Amino acid sequence: MKTFKYICIISLVFGGRILPLASNFSNQDSVKLKNLLQKSEQVIIVVSKDWNAPVAEMSYYERSEGKLKAVSEGVHVFLGKAGLGWGKGLIDFSESNGPTKKEGDKRSPAGVFSLPYVFGLLPVDSLKWLKFPYQQISKLNECVDDTASDFYNKIVNTLEKKKTWRSSENMDDPDYKYGIVISHNSSPVEKGCGSCIFFHLTGPKPKPTAGCTAMNEESLLKLLHWIDVKKRPLLIQLPKSEFEKIKQLFR
Repeated sequence: MKTFKYICIISLVFGGRILPLASNFSNQDSVKLKNLLQKSEQVIIVVSKDWNAPVAEMSYYERSEGKLKAVSEGVHVFLGKAGLGWGKGLIDFSESNGPTKKEGDKRSPAGVFSLPYVFGLLPVDSLKWLKFPYQQISKLNECVDDTASDFYNKIVNTLEKKKTWRSSENMDDPDYKYGIVISHNSSPVEKGCGSCIFFHLTGPKPKPTAGCTAMNEESLLKLLHWIDVKKRPLLIQLPKSEFEKIKQLFR
C-alpha cells in the first residue's frame, strides 16, 4: 500500500457540484473515485463507529436519474474482531490515517472494492434468480492464507492443484452457504496484506469475524437478490470518521 507524504485540499465534481474530499486523497485518487462512482449503478456502503468497532451498518445505493439514492434500511453486520484497517482495493489510501490491514490481524479491510463473483455450497441450478457469476464450492475447495504460497489469497480446488501450502481455510463451512468475494489484495496479490475476504453468513451464534463482513441469512439473501453484475456494484467500507469525508456523494 502506498503512503502519501503530503497533504492537500482537493475537490471532486459530482453531479454538477463541487464537493470537498478528504485530505488523504491524492488528486489522482479523487479522479479515480469520481470515475468509479460514475460507472457504477449500485454501491454498498458499510460504516462502523470507529476503526476498532467489530460491528457496522450496511446500506445499498442505486443510481436513479443520475444520482445514487438509498434503496435499503440499515442492515446490522459483523466485521473483524479488531475492527477495520486500510485494505488494498481500487484506491490506495494513506497509511497515516488509521491502521493497515495485515494477514491475521482480525481486521476487515477498509476502502473501495469490487465484487468479482458469488460463491456458495448450493448447486447453480438452485440460484437461477442470481444476476451474478457464481462458483459452487465444496470440501475440495480451500482458500490459501499461507503467505509463502504462490496460491496465497486464492480459492483453489485440491483435486486440481497439488497441496503445497501449510495454511488454508476449508470452504466447506455452513457460513459459506452463500458468500460474495470481496476483491481485497487481489490485483496484484501482495504477500501478508490479508486474504480470503468475503461477505458471508453469521451462523447460528452471530459474532465478529476473522476479517470478513458477515450478516444473517435473510440480509445476505436480500443483498444477493439485489446485486446485478451489469450494474458494476462497488463496496465502500469505512469507519464513520472516514465516511464523513465523502458522505456528500450519497445525499
